[in-house]
Amino acid sequence: MIMIETLREGTAPIYLARATGNRPPKWLDDWYMRKFIDWVRAGRAKNGVVCRGVSLEKLPYILERGIDVPPGNPLWVDVALDKAWEYGGPHKLLMILSNDALQTSHCVLPIDTPEEQLEAYRKEYRTVVRLENKGEIYLSRLDARDTRIGSDYEWAYCRFPVGNPRDCLVALVVVLPPDAPLGPVADLLASR
Repeated sequence: MIMIETLREGTAPIYLARATGNRPPKWLDDWYMRKFIDWVRAGRAKNGVVCRGVSLEKLPYILERGIDVPPGNPLWVDVALDKAWEYGGPHKLLMILSNDALQTSHCVLPIDTPEEQLEAYRKEYRTVVRLENKGEIYLSRLDARDTRIGSDYEWAYCRFPVGNPRDCLVALVVVLPPDAPLGPVADLLASR
């Protein structure tokens, strides 16, 4: 069973999730947690949510800025908990982010797109790859040196905030093992 309690109310509430008893390491990825995320999403994210797992040490940065990365950097996210569970260690934060406030990192245009229209896209997408053999122009927000450009990984997981990064965050879930103390997290929340 999973015990979930509210640590802080608000537009992006913060919850504590702990397994009770001896649960396997992937206890978070079960039916109850998925139902909890659906409940959190209801009324807050019209187009669904994605999840991102990060280290608990990122909490101060997230409380200040709304997300855990500096402006202009990508968020690697997934609709499934599996991917989020891979990151953050045993003491982690599960960020629940609104798809309404995120955009994919890429777009594809026809090869014959007029230059003035392409220029407008270049303001958003810093990398342009002409795929003459496919008759496409691939645009990405990732840096040109990033080896993930055009990969299935970019297509599936890479998103960028639209507008204010705070609008992305639907909720935070502090994930702790059953015996871990809450003290440092409680202290941090009380000071903000």
